[in-house]
Amino acid sequence: MKNRIQTFLRERDIREMMAKNGYGLQQIIEEMLKIGYKGLQLPERIAEKIDKYYTPEEIDYIRNLSKKGIQISFHHDQHNTNLAQKEKIYLVNAKRSIDRAVALRSDYIVFHLGFVDFDEKPYNTPEVLEEGRKNLVRNLDYLIKYATKRDIDLTVENNHKEEYEYVRNTKKIDCETEDFEYLRDELEKKGKVIKINYDTGHGFIQGAWVVKDKRDIKSMVEAAKKFAFSFVDRLGKNIYATHISDNTLTSHDDHMIVGDGIAPIKLTLEKMIESGYQGNFLYELHLESWLDKYKGKSILEIYKIAYERLLKMLEKIA
Repeated sequence: MKNRIQTFLRERDIREMMAKNGYGLQQIIEEMLKIGYKGLQLPERIAEKIDKYYTPEEIDYIRNLSKKGIQISFHHDQHNTNLAQKEKIYLVNAKRSIDRAVALRSDYIVFHLGFVDFDEKPYNTPEVLEEGRKNLVRNLDYLIKYATKRDIDLTVENNHKEEYEYVRNTKKIDCETEDFEYLRDELEKKGKVIKINYDTGHGFIQGAWVVKDKRDIKSMVEAAKKFAFSFVDRLGKNIYATHISDNTLTSHDDHMIVGDGIAPIKLTLEKMIESGYQGNFLYELHLESWLDKYKGKSILEIYKIAYERLLKMLEKIA
């Protein structure tokens, strides 16, 4: 199991380690690999700022990590791409993201799908939702082909509802299991396979959303488990990679180390492994959200705690 544990390397953490420890990007990566992580996911903002923050030598180092058995993946900037819309600028941005991932020799890229706007129309208008879904199918069909030609896998990430949807008159269409079943079926008709980057935290929040009384912890945990298990049962064959984190099952995505929240993370990972999942277990941690819990410890020390805790959990499951 230890060979499958990876982590998202957030730009914020990189900048802090540069400032506090005087590390360069290569040294930060080497420290992560010493902890035991066997793969790294890089944010698009690294690629955007290569000339400003990172030397050519550091970038070459990243490109050559695969020769050492380290998997590199890439997370697009979700703020400049909305694949549920028909505007061509979003496809242009998505292609640029893929090209940047290829330049760093990434094995795969992760996309968020986006949302539909309702403008002045009533919320949940079926015609608007259907238009958004058709936009997704058309755009993904094109981008999967574009990525395949460049020898990189394209994955899409499940999301979760948020309170602002009801204020801003928008709706995400990458949250429900049915959203991904629709994409799977429609893309199969076009000879394409949808590859899912399953985010455990997002799935837990989406499941717990149905519980009205947020003080009813037992019901929230059960609802989170029910959603995760159903997603794996119905779409397990399409799960290609993961984002792993624990949380408090509120609408806020805490991105905690496993064991620090109340989500049924162990049961979910066990379910995935039993279903035949062969991909990575990639942490996506947001340290700034709960750094007080580990006051006095460095970022690297926290990442080591995270690694050891996930490894212990996976070994128990195995």
